Amino acid sequence: MLETFNETSIASYLRTMIKENCQRLNEENVDEKMTAKIEGKIEAYNEFLERFGFKAESCKE
Repeated sequence: MLETFNETSIASYLRTMIKENCQRLNEENVDEKMTAKIEGKIEAYNEFLERFGFKAESCKE
């Protein structure tokens, strides 16, 4: 299936946000509360990606 430009752009943005949040998780000064918030954002971004029919991203590369 061919995605529209908007779907592809949104997916690209979501992947970028996931990568940025994964980098934030790797910082040393992140407490448990902030870790939970960041993980929640990553989960939400992944759910949005899956709605568009794209594969979920992971912090592990």
